[in-house]
Amino acid sequence: MKEQQLQQSDQLMVKVKIALNNKVVRDTIFRYVGVVNKTIHSSSRILARGRDMIEDAKRPDTKLMMIGQFAMPLDTFVRYYLPVAETVTQRVRCQAIEMYCAHRSAQLDTLLFLIAWANYPIRERNIVDYACSGGHVAIVQYLLKNNAMASKLALDNACSGGSLEIVQLLHTMNKGLSSGSPLNLAATKGHLEICKWLTINRKDGCTTSAMDNAASMGYLSVVEFLHTHRKEGCTTLAMTEAASNGHYQVVKFLHTHRSEGCSSHAMDGAAKNGHLKIVKFLHKHRREGCSSNAIQYAASRSDIDMVIFLKHNRTEGYYSNAIMDACKFGSLDIVQLLYPKFESNVLVREMAITTCIEYDRFNIFKWLYATSSIDMSLKFTQDSLEKGAKMGRLDIIQWYNDNTQGLEGSLDWKNMIKLSAENGRCDIIEWLHKNKKELVWTTYAMDKAAAIGSIETVVFLHNNRSEGCTTNAMDLAAKNQKLEMCIWLRENRSEGCTVEAIRTAFCYNRKPFMDFFKKYYSDTHSSYFDPSFIKK
Repeated sequence: MKEQQLQQSDQLMVKVKIALNNKVVRDTIFRYVGVVNKTIHSSSRILARGRDMIEDAKRPDTKLMMIGQFAMPLDTFVRYYLPVAETVTQRVRCQAIEMYCAHRSAQLDTLLFLIAWANYPIRERNIVDYACSGGHVAIVQYLLKNNAMASKLALDNACSGGSLEIVQLLHTMNKGLSSGSPLNLAATKGHLEICKWLTINRKDGCTTSAMDNAASMGYLSVVEFLHTHRKEGCTTLAMTEAASNGHYQVVKFLHTHRSEGCSSHAMDGAAKNGHLKIVKFLHKHRREGCSSNAIQYAASRSDIDMVIFLKHNRTEGYYSNAIMDACKFGSLDIVQLLYPKFESNVLVREMAITTCIEYDRFNIFKWLYATSSIDMSLKFTQDSLEKGAKMGRLDIIQWYNDNTQGLEGSLDWKNMIKLSAENGRCDIIEWLHKNKKELVWTTYAMDKAAAIGSIETVVFLHNNRSEGCTTNAMDLAAKNQKLEMCIWLRENRSEGCTVEAIRTAFCYNRKPFMDFFKKYYSDTHSSYFDPSFIKK
């Protein structure tokens, strides 16, 4: 069996090497190292690119912590990159060595080298505890033989780490004290053989957490063992968490052999995580049911099959939040399924359409309006228009223009100019200019577009409108550090600026702006450069 596993491992390594020889594949993998680290959320599995590790290795303390964090090899890293011991505090040296001991890839020869280098006090610190976490039999044997310290955590860590040999070793050497229930820890990690050995050889016992946690993690063999050989049992958490996490066989076993049952969170959790088979099982065989959250959870993950089953087979129903989530995640089929319940509710429809605008779900947006049987309110139409202008959604503004006959005279299109300019939406500004001839424009549009540095919008207004701007344009552009905008205004407009623009540049010591104003305005606005003006 072991030979077969080794052969499979060797074959896998060959395939990995072949893949990494391809530059495109290699670059793609390392480009996503940081993303993977954020995704796995685990301190025990950390990935890093070689170039980042070499950069980190330039700092003595970071270099040392890398040895513990990544279990760096002795001959290719530790011997060459280990800093001078005196350049690192003893606390950091000890922490790095203990971190190394807890790593799954730690080696005894490297540890001995580090202990000698750091003058590590093995009889004063609980280094055995860390070695037990890593499951290193040879390291633990060496440490115990040399009277290294171990606390009550040693056995607990060994049970969590999964090394039966270390558990037996600690027990034999009378260092098998525990701070809690080692059986709980072994069950939580799915270490069946340790669970069996502890049950036979120790009297620590366990609590209901043992089966609860094993069920939650899907360790069916551990659950079966605890059910058969222990009396502590479990709580409703066992089936509830097993269902939520998708462990179908565990759910079936608990239903058949245990009496604790579950809670409505079981079906809720299964629906939330997409486990339709478990939802159907709970619906058919149990009475705890679910809550109205179940459909919302399914809608939030665009799980149409789950929504259909729950809607047609359960009576708990759902609230408007389910529709909002379906709109948010772009599930038109789910919206079509759930919306009829709230078709006459103006508030729900308005919230749904607002959500569609916010999350760019225009297909759902149009469907909601096409199927609504009640008249649109003027206020809501205005609010939606303004939201579309802020977000730069010209398609929404055009749609409203084409589909709100009878409301044209009541809608405040002038406000669209203001919002589009403030947000630099040049395409909307251009559309309003061409299609809303009746609108009254002011200098406000160019002033606000300049304030955010939207040169495209300012240029369009300059070339196509006659309102122009005020000194606010350059004042606000300077305040917001839009130097290119200031340069364009000076070269193409005549309004200039006020002392506020110059005062802002000098008060905040913004050299590019100071140079700009000195170069172009010191002659025509000499009084502005008087210290008495600037410091006011």
